[in-house]
Amino acid sequence: MRKFLKEWGPILALMLIAGALRFYELGTWPPGLYHDEAYNGLDALRVLAGDRPLYFAANHGREPLFIYLVSLSVGWLGRSVYAVRFPSAIIGTLLIPAAYWMARELFGRRVGVLTAALVAITLWPLHLSLISFRAGSLPLFIALSIGAGVHAYRSGRAWHWVVAGILYGLSFYTYLASRFTPIALVLLLVLTLITRRNQRLWRNLAIFAVTVAIASAPLIVTALTQWDVVMGRPGDLSIFNPAINHGDPLGTLVRSTANAAGMFFWRGDRIPRHNVPYRPVFDPILVIFFALGLIRLIIAALGPTPPSQKPLPDFLQPGPDMRYPPRLKSLSKLASLFVLIWIPVMLLPTILAEDSPHFLRAVGVLPVALIVPAIGLNTLGRWLAARGARVLSYVVIAGVLIVSGAWTVRDYSRYAVDAETDYAFEDAGVQLAQQARGDLQAGYRIYVAERFARDWTSVPFLIGGAYTSIPDGQLPHIDTTQPATLFLWPYEDWSQVLKGQSQPLRIKVLAGPPAKGDLDSQPHVGYLAVQLEPIDGATAPPEAQFENGLKLLGHSVEAADNEHWRLRTLWRIDRPIDAAETFFVHLRAANQVLAAKDGDSGDGFYPLKLWRPGDVIIDERLIDVPPQADRGQLLIELGVYDRVTAQRVKVIDSASPVIDQAILLGGPTGGPNAIGP
Repeated sequence: MRKFLKEWGPILALMLIAGALRFYELGTWPPGLYHDEAYNGLDALRVLAGDRPLYFAANHGREPLFIYLVSLSVGWLGRSVYAVRFPSAIIGTLLIPAAYWMARELFGRRVGVLTAALVAITLWPLHLSLISFRAGSLPLFIALSIGAGVHAYRSGRAWHWVVAGILYGLSFYTYLASRFTPIALVLLLVLTLITRRNQRLWRNLAIFAVTVAIASAPLIVTALTQWDVVMGRPGDLSIFNPAINHGDPLGTLVRSTANAAGMFFWRGDRIPRHNVPYRPVFDPILVIFFALGLIRLIIAALGPTPPSQKPLPDFLQPGPDMRYPPRLKSLSKLASLFVLIWIPVMLLPTILAEDSPHFLRAVGVLPVALIVPAIGLNTLGRWLAARGARVLSYVVIAGVLIVSGAWTVRDYSRYAVDAETDYAFEDAGVQLAQQARGDLQAGYRIYVAERFARDWTSVPFLIGGAYTSIPDGQLPHIDTTQPATLFLWPYEDWSQVLKGQSQPLRIKVLAGPPAKGDLDSQPHVGYLAVQLEPIDGATAPPEAQFENGLKLLGHSVEAADNEHWRLRTLWRIDRPIDAAETFFVHLRAANQVLAAKDGDSGDGFYPLKLWRPGDVIIDERLIDVPPQADRGQLLIELGVYDRVTAQRVKVIDSASPVIDQAILLGGPTGGPNAIGP
């Protein structure tokens, strides 16, 4: 037990740290559920219903392993964002021991521990653990495959090669970038055969190859029988596609390669779904150790310095951490060559496709790339220890890791609440689904415009089949004898839905949160929620009346949060209202206006000109409350004015005080005819 804790104790501690970072706010950081993630949820429901495909053709085709893991999670936790992302957090946490094993087998225990620490705190693997993209599962299987492969190479035992073959074969079921791994392995094989020629190696390689073939055979057969489905997407994205290179394939290749190389140092992926936009893989501190690690690897790969040349500084000489026991000394060179081969080869998926650097396509680089700064950190530690500063070496390395981890937390916490992140992950669709589920539980029938279910896959996944779809360009047939909520596209003439209703209704119109598609230049209101209820019995006597026939039936004011009051007002009209008239709502302290929330009801989408006589309308507004204001002295003034003449409509009766044709309402205490939610 003591030996186990000495070996794995630090890794278990790192897993606790990594788990805390990965499970904190899982499902809400980042907000929303992008349609690629929601597709995984929908396919998970297919699996739970009995479908068992080896390749999922929807959404440009996807490998199956991650989706089957999502199906287990959804089956256990239900339809939720948390359930879809839960497997990613588990995989991201398991990557810690896998990366340790891989790096330990290649370069020793100290480099292994440092690599595991970097996996725990670096932003790229952290982000992959918080989103439900199948690409995030590839680093785990790469780390396991490399660790098992090196271990098998060192032991020479046949069953170790079988284990390595199974793990490597399973990697092809994770993400398309795995298709490039054979290139790196073939190059390494050539170098290995040059340095170590023996019959036993050939035998073990044959065992490995057969095992990989057996493990990946089902997917290979699927690819051969469904070639267009499995291989069609890469061709569409290739930089050799004239639609992408615009007639300059060589120049595009050079630029793409430079961008991919720069992703570690100065400019990372710009797409907010994959990364904090433009943030490189390593922060300014770790990038120094990444460069130092590269130098060490190159030196180890090229061998000792010839006597005729000037010796290198001792801190750059290959140290004990870069060597194996005497019987396997040649592995030091091979391990270094392996890293130097693996990184450029596994950058090919992003180099050969548009939008380089693309952190999903380059994900096969991830576990191996983190070995490089670990070697750089270990180099510094060895150099300090060799000069009698062993304790200082631990302090410096710990300090670097703490600062880098804090840098990651700072950048990600800002990114997670940024509006652009919200748009990128289509949070408006999740909020639509959450509101629909709440209304379903309250007894409402739900109608959803077809475009939302089509564009925001989170809507059908989270709501299920408990809603009626409204086809594009058509009006729904609504049974107004029971409450209903319609989720409509706000930029069409949605009011035609109301014109088809003969009986008076209680109506509440709310604009959804802002949304912004990838091709949109500006955000826009994502959807319109229209709640319709039959009016049961007589309404309460009016609290106030205006000269134009508008009646205030009741109001309530509540503190929505520390910075906002929510004003709900209940209205009815006796006759049609002039199109130019609208509401004014002011927050006052003495003679000073502190905030205003003027405009039409329904967040501007339900003007008075659309109101029908006899309907009861609920209007809801959030009013900004300055933090320094004395809330006990605040009043809300409410009224109606004409946009053209700027004249206020006269108040002819009111239970509340009236000044200058404005009804004065108090703070969050309700009113004579207070209304609920």
